[in-house]
Amino acid sequence: MKKTKIHFFAIIVLLICCTTSFCLESQEGGTMNANQEKIENLSLLMKHFQNNIDSSEFDIHIQITDCDGHPLDNVELDIKYARPDLKMSFFSEKQETQNERRIIGSEIHIQKKGWSNLILSFRKEGYYSESRRFEIDFMREDISNYLCKQEIQVKLFKKGIPAELDGIKTCLNYDFIKNEKSICDLSTFRENKTANKKENNDKDEEDYRKKTKNKIVNLETISKATKYLELDFRRDSKGDIIYSNPPTLYRNLLCPSTLVIRFQSDAPDDGLIVINKDNLKIKPDQFKKEYTTAPEKGYDQKEIAINLEEKDANGRYLFESEILYVFLKCGNHYGKAKIGPISVLRNNKEKKIYDFRMDLELIINKNESDRNLNQ
Repeated sequence: MKKTKIHFFAIIVLLICCTTSFCLESQEGGTMNANQEKIENLSLLMKHFQNNIDSSEFDIHIQITDCDGHPLDNVELDIKYARPDLKMSFFSEKQETQNERRIIGSEIHIQKKGWSNLILSFRKEGYYSESRRFEIDFMREDISNYLCKQEIQVKLFKKGIPAELDGIKTCLNYDFIKNEKSICDLSTFRENKTANKKENNDKDEEDYRKKTKNKIVNLETISKATKYLELDFRRDSKGDIIYSNPPTLYRNLLCPSTLVIRFQSDAPDDGLIVINKDNLKIKPDQFKKEYTTAPEKGYDQKEIAINLEEKDANGRYLFESEILYVFLKCGNHYGKAKIGPISVLRNNKEKKIYDFRMDLELIINKNESDRNLNQ
């Protein structure tokens, strides 16, 4: 739908230009025939797009299964068809829509003509919902693109028993100007924290945990926190930040070569498991539904290094869009986190980078040794 909106915006700009030209020519004594021809051309253009929409057709065959591929029946399906309303003002973003709701079996064939967008939403009690979107670019000249024909499988993932989770949503940052950084303090999730705990301390510990998730520390100060996540950079034997040779430049500004996400903990069993380290494509919704049980072992990483020099074929820095998905073991508690992307704050006038920031969304099971991460 985004691509269509961009194209439609281009048409609006064209119409504005034509209308402006029409007004100027009228003021300057332009001929009525020329102006009438422009109006007719605009009308023909809109009719052309309307014909393209009328010719658009969805032909979608869908199989609905559980995560193991077994067919599912009695699934509730919401269908939404949409298309631009070209009968409205040229500058309107109003859409025509048509909605349907069905109870379906494990297979369905959807065939519909005259619409440019299709949204399908699948729901079944006890399962996570799923949605699929389809779009036909009715502004293309190639008429073969007006048919969207696909065969797809939609998997519904069963909801597990919700775990007792503590959620943390914050931002890790490293500020060169203020000479400080923020850390995500996880000290309350320590080993054997319940061994000698008195019953009347339960609420105090819970309140304390909620207050200690984010701390600001000076760059030269050793944090009093015993377990925490922080941002840092690859350093040499003297402790100085490493810049590549020649120095790494980020958008013409001097920049460290490698950012480090560090889990600071003295416990040998604490650490991280990067789920998508082999370029596995994971979506946030998929992370929530599919990665619901933390591994028991394998937490052998305390640091994740991110190359700040790497670019794609189009010259874009990869770290600006990269998101990491990790499992985490902290004391006797298991969790998982979505980390990234990275933002770089810079002052182009002074030619300095003054802050690195990275989003962090983390959930940890409150119960010791419980690897359940169902939300």
